[in-house]
Amino acid sequence: NNLSSTYNWSIHSQVGNISLFNPKIFRMMFRMDNISEPETGCLDAPKIFNYTRCVPYNTTVNLLRQRNITIIGMDESFPMWMTGAPRQNGEIPYPRNLTSGSTYMQFLQNYSDAWYTLASNFTNIDYWEPGNEYNLNSTLKGYNVSDPNKNPVNFTFDEKINVTLDLMYRAHAAIKQADPNAFIFMPGLAAANKGGKEETDESSNILLYGIRDFINQTYINIESGQFPNSTNPSTNPRDYFDGIAYHPYARWKGPTVNWDDGNNWTNANKQIYAVIEQHESQDIPVFFSEYGFADSFYSSNWNSYANWTFESINLSINNFPWLWGITWHRLYDIPNSSVYL
Repeated sequence: NNLSSTYNWSIHSQVGNISLFNPKIFRMMFRMDNISEPETGCLDAPKIFNYTRCVPYNTTVNLLRQRNITIIGMDESFPMWMTGAPRQNGEIPYPRNLTSGSTYMQFLQNYSDAWYTLASNFTNIDYWEPGNEYNLNSTLKGYNVSDPNKNPVNFTFDEKINVTLDLMYRAHAAIKQADPNAFIFMPGLAAANKGGKEETDESSNILLYGIRDFINQTYINIESGQFPNSTNPSTNPRDYFDGIAYHPYARWKGPTVNWDDGNNWTNANKQIYAVIEQHESQDIPVFFSEYGFADSFYSSNWNSYANWTFESINLSINNFPWLWGITWHRLYDIPNSSVYL
């Protein structure tokens, strides 16, 4: 939409220009219901697919597949018809009440139905990433069901993990029901601390440790036999995700620079995978579903960003045999502009 409105590019033109980069994979954002542009959402309700509004999505998928580009379908939206929220702000019911008939359980049923509806209408997509950065306060937030008009609720670290496990379990089952051969990554995790805040200054590279801790606790909770609930638990990670996804942003310093604690980007990612290995009996693919340097608009650093891009790719090739792929986020066209690929 950014490119269409700015340059009047058609979908064919956009995909054609994307193809010039010779990408192997493309992370494509779907919207069950687009908060900022409701007329572009794919669903009208959990079980109602809007074929007319999804024509652009279908066109894009077909054009990418014609070029042998692997698509990862991602959606992070929480529409009001899914959550019962009093406002269009992406909030989900709080607290996490697993009692039958609760507002939270109705939300989970709607969430499951919506993912089945979306995936069953795009069975030509082989990879899915149901959700995005649910370890951030700005992405996963609640409305208090006992007083919906109160300000949004920030989930604690533990609450975020518990809710994310519910969402992963439901989405995984729904997508597999629609397409048993689909491969499903966990929602990509942000570089954030345990308080759900993302990087804001030069000390923030250390927040990759937040990804490590979130993944570790996710496995611990799965292994506890208490999820998705204690009466019908699953301790098999493959009931929640088939691969790991996270966003190892390191915008403020290059990937070869040592951090204040002596660590660096390469070692921090190795440490994340070491945690994964502690809980997995075999290798599991890891997807850097967002990575890059150009988000911050520091034009004085653009040459550094370009060099860091090549450094990051080479370091990944030489150090991360478990890495399935990287999608760059984002490539800006104009300084201080919202126009990007």
